[in-house]
Amino acid sequence: MKSKIYKSNEAREKLAQGVDEIVDVIKVTMGAAGRNTVIDYDGYPLPRTTRDGFLSGNSIFLEDKALQAGVRLVKNACETSVSETGDASSSTAVLIQAIVKKGLGMIDNSVNVNLVARGMEKAKDNIIKHLNKTSKKVSFNSKNLLNVATISANNDKKIGGLVSDAINMSGEYGRVQIENSNSIYTTIESKDGFIVDASLLASEFINKNGVSNELINPLVLVTNILLENIQDISNILTITQQANRPILIIGTTIQGDLLATLVVNFVNKRLITNAVEVAQYGENSLDMLSDIANSVGAVFISQESGLSLQEVTIEMLGECEKSITDRFETRLIGGKSNKEAIEESINNINSQLEDKEIDPSRKEFLKDRLASLSSGIVNIYIGSQTKVEAEELKERVEDCIGSCLVSIKKGALRGGGTALYDVSTLDNIIYKGITLDDEKIGGEIIQFAIREPAITIIVNSGLERDEAVNILDTLKNNEIYNVLNYNVENSFRAGVIDATLVITTALQNAVSTSIAILKTESLIVNKNN
Repeated sequence: MKSKIYKSNEAREKLAQGVDEIVDVIKVTMGAAGRNTVIDYDGYPLPRTTRDGFLSGNSIFLEDKALQAGVRLVKNACETSVSETGDASSSTAVLIQAIVKKGLGMIDNSVNVNLVARGMEKAKDNIIKHLNKTSKKVSFNSKNLLNVATISANNDKKIGGLVSDAINMSGEYGRVQIENSNSIYTTIESKDGFIVDASLLASEFINKNGVSNELINPLVLVTNILLENIQDISNILTITQQANRPILIIGTTIQGDLLATLVVNFVNKRLITNAVEVAQYGENSLDMLSDIANSVGAVFISQESGLSLQEVTIEMLGECEKSITDRFETRLIGGKSNKEAIEESINNINSQLEDKEIDPSRKEFLKDRLASLSSGIVNIYIGSQTKVEAEELKERVEDCIGSCLVSIKKGALRGGGTALYDVSTLDNIIYKGITLDDEKIGGEIIQFAIREPAITIIVNSGLERDEAVNILDTLKNNEIYNVLNYNVENSFRAGVIDATLVITTALQNAVSTSIAILKTESLIVNKNN
């Protein structure tokens, strides 16, 4: 392996060139008037068409490894934004490019780059604090939620409507998930569901999309008895094999020989199974397992009941249409629930919550139980004429769900990038707490960069950059430039709004990545011989 070393300005310029390569592709997809990217993968029968900036950027691999280093830094920042909000990749990328470009033009040997970075951080924190303070509330069943959904779906009112309906149906504690449809139509369907704080115990159980375990029509064992020997459940495994059904085991302690044997049999396709541990202890554990059992119509095989695992019959096992376990949780969908027992549990929980002397931690747990018992799971079934169309639609729906959920959490702001553009005119906000000259340079860099998302969105509609700036500079309070009809409109009445957390997350991650680039003094690229 050989190393190529770039130093000082050359190192930073190489990274900046890589940033330009990826961001120039991503930013053309931005906004309601954004354009498509066509991606031709090796081995795929057809090129893929998308307006998803994250997918576009992730598909770029340059031969020049120095430039690719810059590409990878942008990819990582965008991936972080998407993981935190479900969206924000394009804004993150555009902000990085603007910060790096402005920063390289202002930083030389006469300034302290660490003080410049500190000024950038202070300005960023001031802006985020201001945006959170001015954010408008977004609630379930509101017009603002529908507007956030529509904008995030690239102004597709039909998809925006379906996603907002799905989120309203699922409620505060429910889940919205995406499935492929058997028809050309995209529809939504609500199902009874229960969400368990229980993640994958072993990566070998993964059988769906490389991230989760999915069991169709499984039988469900719910127990708090220690499970460590395969002999403990041999009769239950025999039952499931005779019924030709998968088995989901939900317990408190699953370890040793039993877990290892389940993994080996699953990998070798002798047994379709999954095992998860509930993340609760003591009284809370008993209550949670009892709720799970009721949600799937199972008998809770507990130490306290006196029942043994050897006594279990198929009638004692629960059932659901599907179980999905990932690294965060387990979702039981379409469970054969015991409605009367669930109603009794809800009433009992409400009675306990009326106790003014209740322990605060116990109170929070009871609220979580109530949410789990009362919530549901909503499926959005993606339908289309072709596989390419289905993939593009799925990406938009995923972004849309993420934006809606974070808007409910943190609210929404004037859309089209104008919320950030507005702050660029507020020196009293940006430079608050910034006193040193080199810190002020950092503030100037951020002040310049936060104008770029709004300018990019308008430029993508076919106007020149100078025209975009002139339009933005003349907008009044709550006004936006609607790129679909070339009119100046009220942002909230027109439904052009952005989720606050999407904007602030994009700025947070863009500043962090840009500082890393601007402070680079050496770039080492390793190449195979």
